[in-house]
Amino acid sequence: MNGLAMGLSWAAGLAANECNLAEVERFATDLVELSTRHKFAFWLASGLFHRGWARSVSGDTAQGIALIDRGLRDYRATGAVLGLPVFLGRKAEALYRLYAPKSEALTSKWSPPPVTRVQEVPVLTTQ
Repeated sequence: MNGLAMGLSWAAGLAANECNLAEVERFATDLVELSTRHKFAFWLASGLFHRGWARSVSGDTAQGIALIDRGLRDYRATGAVLGLPVFLGRKAEALYRLYAPKSEALTSKWSPPPVTRVQEVPVLTTQ
């Protein structure tokens, strides 16, 4: 079951990277249910965090930030630190949405920057 929890957490993170809020919410909800049932503190914290991020980006910013804070608190309580930079960056986005003037706030549907593909360039070598 731990492997399933890990997969759900990674899936939620990848869906967040793609800004697919419905998928983040779905994976996070499944992760919270599984982690609660099996007492996986680490994965529960991740699920709460991802659920909070999805809700804050969807417009329910106050409740989303509360879930983000709970997830971060529980995550830190496990002794984990590796995911903190990503989690803190997403928390910063949620706080920006809450406190930024409406004219400056991000749009409700955040979209990632377009992918820039670099073409292969032949490299000449001298011998």
